[in-house]
Amino acid sequence: TRAVNILNSPYSGLDNCYIHDVDAGVLLLGGDYETLTDSNMYVTNCEFENFSRINGTDRPAINFQGVGHKITHNKIHGSPHQGVWFAGNNNYFAYNEIYDVCTDSADAGAIYGLRNATCFGNQWVYNYVHDIGQNAAAEGALGANGIYFDDGMTGGYVAGNVFENINGAGVLAQAVT
Repeated sequence: TRAVNILNSPYSGLDNCYIHDVDAGVLLLGGDYETLTDSNMYVTNCEFENFSRINGTDRPAINFQGVGHKITHNKIHGSPHQGVWFAGNNNYFAYNEIYDVCTDSADAGAIYGLRNATCFGNQWVYNYVHDIGQNAAAEGALGANGIYFDDGMTGGYVAGNVFENINGAGVLAQAVT
């Protein structure tokens, strides 16, 4: 179960919330893929702590899919798997702090996107991603990474981030093989 679902509701979001001890945090789903019309949905100034408590994997604090989401100034921590899962276009992810996630996961990412070669215009800027994958069995590319563009995921502009104490790579772009 997820704490919050915001589905196709332009100009909606979360601000100044504390979500903790849940299976999954928030899902933002909106915007128009055909016209690339922004959803203007957002998550800002929130803290997500101790999530993925029931299923253990694939239950991120923030899952955003679609066009034109803004995820800023959040603190995300305390999960055995990923902190953020994303897909879509023209999304903005900035000034967030992510730590103590992917604690029991390898071949994973604190910020993770999978198998979508049509994702463009996404920005990952000025985030602080640290202490990732501390108990992960593998290191390097198969370890726990900061930002992980997996199996052909494209469209990421990454700049000004700080990656520290990460079991895998700061940023890993994995081609389809």
